[in-house]
Amino acid sequence: MVFREILRAALLDLEEGWGVDCRAAGEIEAAAPWAAPLRLLSLLVSRLCGEPEALEDSLRSLLGHVEEAEARIASLARGLLEDSRVATLSYSGTTARALIEARPRLVVVLESRPGGEGLELAKLLARSGLRVEVLGDSAAFTAAERSDTVALGADAILDECFINKVGSGALAASARLLGKPVAVLADATKALPEAGCSSYPRGVERLERGGWSPVFEAVPWKAASLLVTEYGSLRPGPGVARSLRDMLLGDVGAVR
Repeated sequence: MVFREILRAALLDLEEGWGVDCRAAGEIEAAAPWAAPLRLLSLLVSRLCGEPEALEDSLRSLLGHVEEAEARIASLARGLLEDSRVATLSYSGTTARALIEARPRLVVVLESRPGGEGLELAKLLARSGLRVEVLGDSAAFTAAERSDTVALGADAILDECFINKVGSGALAASARLLGKPVAVLADATKALPEAGCSSYPRGVERLERGGWSPVFEAVPWKAASLLVTEYGSLRPGPGVARSLRDMLLGDVGAVR
């Protein structure tokens, strides 16, 4: 949602005749070097800053693509999620929409401490009429046992792993140990082929009673069964982020 607002603001500036300084690309990247959608925007600006009409067309195409991608992913994931029991955690807008449209028999949500994003997702799903159970984060194996499949979002798609809220790895590994599928639902703007799994910042949250917790973790693709994107259900593995980035750049007219 935030990325859409950024795109709309950029388009408004271009429509009103404001020029684009090519240095803006570096400023965007420096502001949030690990935010995959903003890295994509930086790339578009760097390639097309000298062609304002082409940049406007590209950004308009990207906005339309982003607005349609979530619906496309929800449609593709329906067969996996409907009439089943699904385990998840944290709050992914893409995953939430897929669950609401698929109407699974049960959604088991890990609470996602310390931020509690899973609790917010559980409230949304319950308001949408879904049957929801909330479990503590330490019950990842139990959540996998009580489900038929695991559905996770992703903050970033890298070539060797995906980045998501801490706890994603434990839930995915538990499901795989039990022979159950693990689906990662994310659109191509999350592709970040420039980043390495070991160097992606994990963030730190202090716990109320002392100690700390990372916010994010890098989960190897071998812990996932498939990656559901607007381009279809893919077998994740080396090179997947680069492939998604290239397809998206082609679709928004930014191949140079």
